[in-house]
Amino acid sequence: MVDKRDNDGAKGAPKPRGRRGIFVWMLVALGMVALGGIMLGIGWAAGSRGGNVSIERWFPPRVSVWPVRSGGADFEDSSAFEAFGPMDGIAEIRIAATSASIAVVPAAPGDPAGARFGNLEPSLRRAGDALIIDTRDYERRWTRSLNMFNFHYARREILVELPAGWEGSVAISNVNGGARVEDLSLASLEAGTTSGSIRLRGLSARALSLSATNGAISGVGLDFIDGSARSVSGSIRFEDSSWESLTAGATNGSIRVSGARLGSRGSTRLTTVSGSVELEALGAREDFSYSLSTVNGSIAVDGQRVGGRSASGGSGAYQIALRTTNGSIRLGFVSR
Repeated sequence: MVDKRDNDGAKGAPKPRGRRGIFVWMLVALGMVALGGIMLGIGWAAGSRGGNVSIERWFPPRVSVWPVRSGGADFEDSSAFEAFGPMDGIAEIRIAATSASIAVVPAAPGDPAGARFGNLEPSLRRAGDALIIDTRDYERRWTRSLNMFNFHYARREILVELPAGWEGSVAISNVNGGARVEDLSLASLEAGTTSGSIRLRGLSARALSLSATNGAISGVGLDFIDGSARSVSGSIRFEDSSWESLTAGATNGSIRVSGARLGSRGSTRLTTVSGSVELEALGAREDFSYSLSTVNGSIAVDGQRVGGRSASGGSGAYQIALRTTNGSIRLGFVSR
């Protein structure tokens, strides 16, 4: 008897399955080509705008082992931590970066001053009594190989750790990245960002100078003598802080200060063009002199609405001035 399965039975089944398998693999290959084209397009678009596309969410960051240049001397960075050595003679630290986050925090007890560079290759040098950390033109070598499409394979971070007792000055300049400073006592802090926020917590300093082009400025638990804060597009917030004098201004953003412990003499001047202004000061109303004005908005003092577009009062030595063009003004006094 002739077995016809070779032509139309079970024995003939593998052939169509084989053709289907080839077809599936062809679809997979086409899909990968399409995905590659999409990635090329995204990379080209980001490059044409001068921006960066981060793929760090898809791959975990690595620790790179490369020599780091420090004043012309190479040394290994196998632990991703660079010790600055004794801080004697260093009165200022200047940090500059592009498309990276910057944080300045206390070192652990007993640890030396130093920094960690997340996939950035820094330039470290001394200039007189200043230590200069610059990562604007340096990126770790293994990361560069993935930049043909303007992709970055890992986080770009700078974490500077300072020892307890060091009370020098810190200056931060960052483009396309934020700045964070916590739990330090400094002579002064100057921080400026473009497209990045500035966050301060538990900081003590004689002078503060903060500026953000596109980003918010916030501070909690601060203690300083003289300070200034300026944001072009972003809010300004201070909570539970004390100072002698503060000048803060915003173009597009609100200003809110709560729990402010103000000096016996000095001034607080808060001004914005488009946004509300709120100040809660600790102390009795008679301890202050205040001047308030708005063009399009309301004014309230201690929760009571004031008629008109301006108000003034008090006879104390400390001066308070709150101004806005488009927004409301709220001034309150809380007994200590």
